[in-house]
Amino acid sequence: MATLTIPAQNILAPEGRATRDRIDTLAFNPWHAPANFRPLGNLNRARHTVYEASAREWHAH
Repeated sequence: MATLTIPAQNILAPEGRATRDRIDTLAFNPWHAPANFRPLGNLNRARHTVYEASAREWHAH
């Protein structure tokens, strides 16, 4: 177990907006995991294609 502590932040300040912008460039992708933990099977191969297309679309805007 662990304790997660998130300090208070002013999201309207320039630093807060910069953090938001940096976070918006991140993308969750289960295929970034080590090979032993990557998704398997045909359905997940199809999902991989969708994840990549979604990330490209998100970053294009």
